[in-house]
Amino acid sequence: MSAPRTWWLVVLVLALAAACSDPPRGPMELTPLPVADLVSKQGEVRLERRPAGPVPAMVGALLEGDVLVTGPDSSALLRGHDGRELEVGESTRFKVGSSLAGVEVSAGTITFLADGDGGTEASTPFGRVRLSPGTRATYRLVDGGLSIDVAVGAITMIDDDGGSRSAGAGDRLEVGVGAISLIEPEKPPAVIEPEWVEVQLLPEVGKTLLKKKGEARFSPARKEAQPVAEGTAIQVPPQARARLTAPGLQLKLQPGLSGVLDSARTLGGVTAVALELGAGEAELSFDGAPCELSLGQATSLKASKAAATTVTRTRKSTELEVLAGEVLLTTPSGPRTVKAGERAVMAGGRLEVKSRPRPALMLPIGKRVRVYWRRPFEVGLVLPEGPSALAQVASDATFDAVLLSGEASDYVAAAAPAVGELHWRTLDAAGQSGPEGQARFLADKSGLHDEGSRSDTVAETGLKATVYFQSAVPTLTFTFPAQEGAKAYRLKVYRSGELKVPVVEKKSNENRCTVESGQLPEGTYVWYASPIDESGNEKGGGRMNKMDIVYDNSLTTLELASPKDGDQATGTAAGVAPLGSHLFINGKSVPLQPNGRFSAPLGGAELVVFRVVSPDGSEGYWLRRLRK
Repeated sequence: MSAPRTWWLVVLVLALAAACSDPPRGPMELTPLPVADLVSKQGEVRLERRPAGPVPAMVGALLEGDVLVTGPDSSALLRGHDGRELEVGESTRFKVGSSLAGVEVSAGTITFLADGDGGTEASTPFGRVRLSPGTRATYRLVDGGLSIDVAVGAITMIDDDGGSRSAGAGDRLEVGVGAISLIEPEKPPAVIEPEWVEVQLLPEVGKTLLKKKGEARFSPARKEAQPVAEGTAIQVPPQARARLTAPGLQLKLQPGLSGVLDSARTLGGVTAVALELGAGEAELSFDGAPCELSLGQATSLKASKAAATTVTRTRKSTELEVLAGEVLLTTPSGPRTVKAGERAVMAGGRLEVKSRPRPALMLPIGKRVRVYWRRPFEVGLVLPEGPSALAQVASDATFDAVLLSGEASDYVAAAAPAVGELHWRTLDAAGQSGPEGQARFLADKSGLHDEGSRSDTVAETGLKATVYFQSAVPTLTFTFPAQEGAKAYRLKVYRSGELKVPVVEKKSNENRCTVESGQLPEGTYVWYASPIDESGNEKGGGRMNKMDIVYDNSLTTLELASPKDGDQATGTAAGVAPLGSHLFINGKSVPLQPNGRFSAPLGGAELVVFRVVSPDGSEGYWLRRLRK
């Protein structure tokens, strides 16, 4: 075929093709590009992509305009091509924008986890939120409001009116209609370091020995109060006593006790003292401030109210007795509350708590009593009937020197002094005092006077003579040595300190002179008898003598012939009680003879308490310890 014919056929074919083709179209539609990837999902996650309807979301690419919808307890993790990550929480509707650098939050929860190349901006119904680079935050749209918790970095909330509020790490923004609130996190409480509290030592009797940490020998403590440093060893020798005081706590260290002050700190208003005690006894008083005392061997006492206890330690056991109030006792076997009237014994890893025996001598409240003894011991101070109240025991009537205090309902057991006083009372919730008790403790010098000391004869010896009487001063007979050449004698009796005028002056032809009953009242006197010669002149040679006339009850009010301390308990109690009084022996009434004498079997008791009630209602107690 010639060349012109070939060209014509080509033109014809192109014309036919053009005639058979579709009519011309408009501009072509571009397919959306991938913006991010659905990295993982949990629970129910659906994908809405036009033009198709909702379908279960599959891990893979997400396009601009895709909508992810999560169900309850569901989530989806998204990662952008720029490295940003966010998590779509449960019940959330999230629309994918042109990138994860700008998102639209319409409902639910979104957490921004990582920021690859700078800040992020989120659009919400309440305005725009800008995240600084590297910020991690969680958005929650619930109940008509928006809350944003910032974990790392910072955000700025800009509302529709142009107002803004920033929040940093740990903060929360609460956004509502027309309001943005910043909620800052609560700051953790500042760490408070324990502070050293001063412990004072006051030697009371004898010499207390101290050895500071690092020293090789003990040295005597000063007589006045002095601070004790941590690590100081303390020794209280026999016949000595000392007192340790710290805020809220007082310890009376008894003879023979030793210990080491490990530490004394206060933290949060609680004083904590660690005192490693050796064998011996200590009396403890808590004044009501929170306080804890560690005694070593994993044993401690804690009290937040007034309480009084004794602690006795041996090599094998520790014994605690609560006199008033209550303490929390902690041992290796656990904590245990020990109350007034209870005794706790710790031995062999076991703890036993039981009631302590009542003191043998119980003193009534509302009276003034006297106690005569040779060896002091614990006494029971009876309290008014009724519910537990704050009991106080002091050594003075004004209660300035309180010895112990704490709640008690029946009585308070207290260590009584050999010589001195105890005063006790109860206080109600308003601090008002009820009845008070008072006891005076005296050395027992009772013992039946011999007949010479009780007779009406007063001899010239140069020593003091004592005349005892109960109802009236008897007729007194003064005797003196005969003098050579004396024809008579003149007796002169003066009141002590008044030697100008004698109260009695009598002449006698013998070396004895009688003064009738009633002429000399109770008191202290001096007297002498001078010889008289034939001319009636006084000659020298008379000796000055002293004499006391004492109403019997003012001295002892009871004379005990038997028993004496240490006698057999199977003997007889005998003596003389003051006229008009009532006598009780171990609580049983004993009849008195008209002259006040008595005699009764002892009955085998190892402790005998003689109680004398005088006509005026006052009471006195005498005690004898016997042996079986």
